[in-house]
Amino acid sequence: MSEFPGITASTANTPLFLRDVLEFSRRVMQGKLNNTALWTLAANASSTTFTDARIGLETALHWSPTTSNAAAIVDTMYVSESGRVNNQVTISHANNSNTDKTYRITFHG
Repeated sequence: MSEFPGITASTANTPLFLRDVLEFSRRVMQGKLNNTALWTLAANASSTTFTDARIGLETALHWSPTTSNAAAIVDTMYVSESGRVNNQVTISHANNSNTDKTYRITFHG
């Protein structure tokens, strides 16, 4: 996970706080949102569970396959409502032995 620094928690140093707000705003406008991850689905399984502190009950996921084996099964992937809890999501998917079903995941919400 690639992380970008956040905003200083304290406003005691106003110039530092304002600099952090400016830099944070600049990164957001450039699309640097700290909302991506690289995930690989389990081989020989019909579902894979992922844990990430950025996942909430209302989080939507967008996956972009990074390999041909990942692209071949993207139409079989889904997250049922019962497969999500705070900090965790279970993705149901086609069961095969490929070990390179890797996706760039984006979190929204």
